[in-house]
Amino acid sequence: MSTVKQGQQIRQIIYGTIQHFITGFIVERRSRGLVEGTIEYYFSELEGFANFLDLLGVVQLEEITPDLIRQYLLQLSKTRNEGGVHASFRAIRAFFNWYENEFEPDNWKNPIRKVKPKSPSKEPLPGVSLGEFNLLIDACYGQWELRDRVSLMFLLDTGCRAAEFCSLNLGDVDLVTGSIIIKHGKGDKRRVVFIGRVVLRELRRYLKTRGNLKAEAPLFVNDENERVKYGGLLARIRRISKKAGIAAPGLHDFRRAFAINMLRNGVDVITLSRLMGHSSLEVTKRYLHQIEEDLRQAHVKGSPVDNQIKG
Repeated sequence: MSTVKQGQQIRQIIYGTIQHFITGFIVERRSRGLVEGTIEYYFSELEGFANFLDLLGVVQLEEITPDLIRQYLLQLSKTRNEGGVHASFRAIRAFFNWYENEFEPDNWKNPIRKVKPKSPSKEPLPGVSLGEFNLLIDACYGQWELRDRVSLMFLLDTGCRAAEFCSLNLGDVDLVTGSIIIKHGKGDKRRVVFIGRVVLRELRRYLKTRGNLKAEAPLFVNDENERVKYGGLLARIRRISKKAGIAAPGLHDFRRAFAINMLRNGVDVITLSRLMGHSSLEVTKRYLHQIEEDLRQAHVKGSPVDNQIKG
């Protein structure tokens, strides 16, 4: 049998649906020891992309063109900021590069190579404002009011990433001191964060509704009493935002708000960098630009000379 014919036969064997290849990709990522939060990120983003393609009748991976990827990213831009769109692009890029390296398909060109989305600005966005945060808290209602309130408070008061939030267990939290161990942060780094007395009190109240818990039990659960996942947490915040009558913030907006407000309240950059688990001070220092603008506005308002001498 010729090499060409053998290649064609192998090609037919592995010619599966997009969903099938996504499953294979997730298995490969798990085998590399990636943390659950990262796995959930890949799965959520790729499921969204697959659902978009399915509505267009595209079910085979090799039917996907650069233009289809661009259409999807354009659709995302209607509800996500630049950072959110780029996060989805990175997941799709990782998926296509995995497929190319894993199967080495003949006569196939990786469509992701021709897609060049706009890179997000390196300047951090302001995040959720305290006014919006209070509206979200007031909009929590119904059976899950206590859980939703403490979830929002926890995200803002710790500055932890959404994936870190979802992966927390009860045993990671000291319910006396409010210290929390993030065992698998970005880059699988370990660090300690904290919650204040208000959030600690609300967390204790919430946990009382959960009954008899073990240390390995998830700290936050969904409506089915299972560990909350990234997509479920995002959907929950969107639902609360709709009730509050405001545009839904992204999950990372709570982390941005944590950084900005910690700096405004006098926390130094080095300490903040450690609390946020940043790889370098340069990442944290980006937030200082917004604080400097606060100071400039304060000077405009209170300038002794400008207020004394008009014109």
